[in-house]
Amino acid sequence: MLTNLNMYNSILGNQSSGVTASATVTKTEEAKATEKGELQKTDNLSLSTRAQKLSAITSEFFDGKPFASIDTTKLIDRVYEYGLISQKEYATLNDKPQGVEDAAVIEPTSTQSLSEFLDRFDERLNNVDGYQDSKDSTVVELKQALAHAGTLFDDIERAKKEPDFKSKLTSTKDTLTQLLNGEEFQDMPLDDKVDMSNVIKTLDIMDKISIKRLDNPMVNKYINIANY
Repeated sequence: MLTNLNMYNSILGNQSSGVTASATVTKTEEAKATEKGELQKTDNLSLSTRAQKLSAITSEFFDGKPFASIDTTKLIDRVYEYGLISQKEYATLNDKPQGVEDAAVIEPTSTQSLSEFLDRFDERLNNVDGYQDSKDSTVVELKQALAHAGTLFDDIERAKKEPDFKSKLTSTKDTLTQLLNGEEFQDMPLDDKVDMSNVIKTLDIMDKISIKRLDNPMVNKYINIANY
């Protein structure tokens, strides 16, 4: 009888042990599922927060109203405030063009639309003998850069939907930077230097806060929904 009782207790104990182990496994799996769910919530929150920041920037600066030279400084401050650029990038973007130290130089054109500035700058270049008909690769690239920069300032949201948006933006920014730093443009009027510098800085910010387009159309669709 005692033997049978011990055997019974042993079996019962094993059953109990099995139940405990099963409960532990279940609890562990539930914990993992909960943790995974929390991580997903965090990721979605971060994504949502970024999307909200980008939406706020678009509403404040690129909602169809003219983007003025003075808006560049405000834009730099805002993207830094939102944590979309680093402190080092913020400091670099706040650098003034070489030779521009006097605030009085900046003030007269501070409220000027950068899109209008680009149009006038291109018009002045067209009055230079040989420029308009030139087939030189450097001149052709400059014409393209000025034209594309103008379209970006006119409607950045529409431009972002183009499949080659990122590459054209980078190319435009690089070409205009070479122009500003080129030896032949060192005698450019200071107000033009300020405005061209602000064009480049704004393009740089557009580049930094825009996600690279991918070849996968489904991924691009997700990017559009999640971030824009």
